[in-house]
This record gives sequence, C-alpha cells and structure tokens, in this order.
Amino acid sequence: MRYGLAVFLDRLPKLHDVHLITAANVRVLGPAGQPVQGDGDIVSALPTEVSVLPGALRVLVPRRT
Repeated sequence: MRYGLAVFLDRLPKLHDVHLITAANVRVLGPAGQPVQGDGDIVSALPTEVSVLPGALRVLVPRRT
C-alpha cells in the first residue's frame, strides 16, 4: 500500500528502500524454465530478456536487502 500511494503521489524515488535504474534492456535470470508473467499472462520462461521503448514503460522492482 505504501508503494502504491508513493507512486500515486509521485514520491516513489524519495522512499529510502527504492532505487531507480534506467535501462532499455533487462535480462531476467532465475531457475531455467520458470514462467514469466506479463500483465497477468505467462509470456515467456526464464531466463528472458525484456526490451522497452524509451519513456514507454515505468518498471518498479523491489531493492535487494
């Protein structure tokens, strides 16, 4: 709920446990063959690579502790 409110108020970058990284391509690693979801549907399997158009998508990922 805290992150949703922060996104709504445009304050997500100010949270101490959030680190924003800009990238055009991201490679997602994990156990081979595990399903990858896109908007609630399985769209691929791990490992996979995701590419976005500049400014077309904002991706939020929890920071590792």
